[in-house]
Amino acid sequence: MKSVAMWVMLGLLLGTAVARADQVVLRDGTVKEGTVVSQGDEGVTLKIDWGGISSTVLIPTANVDHVEIRHANPTTKPAATRPTLSTPTATPAASQPTTRMAPAAPKKPGRLLQVMWQLATGRRADWGDPRTLDAPRALLWKKMVASDTSPPEETLATLLAFNEALQDQPGRADALSLRLKGELFGTWLANARWEVWKTHAPVGGAFDIKEITELETPALIGILRSHTAEALEPIKSYMPVPAAKTTGNGTSTSGGTRVRPADPVLGVTVDNAIDVKEKAAFAHAVLLAQLRLEPAMPTVDKVFLNQQLAEAQRVLARAADLEGKARTKLLRTNK
Repeated sequence: MKSVAMWVMLGLLLGTAVARADQVVLRDGTVKEGTVVSQGDEGVTLKIDWGGISSTVLIPTANVDHVEIRHANPTTKPAATRPTLSTPTATPAASQPTTRMAPAAPKKPGRLLQVMWQLATGRRADWGDPRTLDAPRALLWKKMVASDTSPPEETLATLLAFNEALQDQPGRADALSLRLKGELFGTWLANARWEVWKTHAPVGGAFDIKEITELETPALIGILRSHTAEALEPIKSYMPVPAAKTTGNGTSTSGGTRVRPADPVLGVTVDNAIDVKEKAAFAHAVLLAQLRLEPAMPTVDKVFLNQQLAEAQRVLARAADLEGKARTKLLRTNK
């Protein structure tokens, strides 16, 4: 009887604690508890108190199954809501803040197991809480957090190892990443890979994409797109630009005199070949990676990228041809 009474008391205490916290249920079944600060098109802003430390995270709408508001009025039964990409409604005068929501979705079966686990352990079934990791993965988590300020290669290797260790728990890496960094794990992984690519000259003008995971691919494509103009800028002066007016034989006219424009790639000389080759190889790799990672991209984008890739290849080839002479000259100069 004493044991039963303890379980009942534990259940009542936990039920009271849960009732005071809002709950954001993710699509993978993960439950995040805290105080919902706001809900909008971008997602749900949740304030979390953990170990005496408060932090605010934005949970993207795409990851949210439904939201349960509980903190504003304890006498009112909380309603389960699902965030939608709609304009927030005005705040009612005598009730908790709300936004326009779609009909609530039924709770997932996994919720029952989470409640049972919570009653049995006295702790929240929160996959974003690193304290709920088993010992081996907890050690890997600590190493991963520490590696975030380590050399890019170490950070990437640790993230990949952590992702591999959580293959039997889909969605948990995202929950932990959202708790620590406020972004999905795939985004964290993609940024780490980009940092490695930036610090290592691509071999043959191409990045190694064989080990890229499906998890990071969307974010990595976005990173490559955002850095395309930056990568092309150093070699832009060696790439052809559209002429204002040309004759049938490819020469321009000026005051009745036919002048054949000089090929911009001839600007690559023995004096700058080494530097230009490095920059052209990086630009070439950025363009090529986009084409390989996104084979189903719109045709217009594909044609444009292939044109830029061909021009970057001309600059790279010219610089590579002159590299030997450039290095010989450099050795003589340094003697």
